[in-house]
Amino acid sequence: MVFSEESSSTTEWNYVYQNYAFDKFMNTSDPIWVVNTTQPEAPLCTKDFNSSLIAKNETFFTRSYKTGGVITEKKLKGVFGYYDEEEANMYDKMTVYDAINLTEVDEETLEYLSENQECAVISVINRSAVYDPMNYGFAMWCDLRVRDPYLEHTNSSYYAECLKRFNEIVGVTKRNSTSPYSSDCKTQKST
Repeated sequence: MVFSEESSSTTEWNYVYQNYAFDKFMNTSDPIWVVNTTQPEAPLCTKDFNSSLIAKNETFFTRSYKTGGVITEKKLKGVFGYYDEEEANMYDKMTVYDAINLTEVDEETLEYLSENQECAVISVINRSAVYDPMNYGFAMWCDLRVRDPYLEHTNSSYYAECLKRFNEIVGVTKRNSTSPYSSDCKTQKST
């Protein structure tokens, strides 16, 4: 799915559905890093690492991130589905659950996937914050995620298109983006 500009005004956007396969992006043994995000107060060094490759319409993975100098790891289960049930013919949505207690963590929608499936733009709705009026501004954001080996190819045309799509969404949502990833992230270990 993407937004396309119909007029010269940057505030007029129309929804145009495009099919992307979230399960294909997640089906890797490489870590997937959050390179850019609009998440307020985003944790550093966020990455997903599959513990069990995709079986049917689900995957199990570990999401790790760093806050206040401490690395946290969460065991998660992703269940693939369709954002638009009538239009989709590929899994373009992943509902993420805590793998231990099966509470819903967030819902992630694949907005764009590069042709080589190494870079993706993903919209996230944090389910715990959606229902909390004090944290509602923290409930939705957009990530640019990249498979680990592709971090060395950020000058490619695939990455340029991925970044362009991310920046289009940032422009529409009028959110600030940050880069929680640095090369130091690869060398940090969990405690």
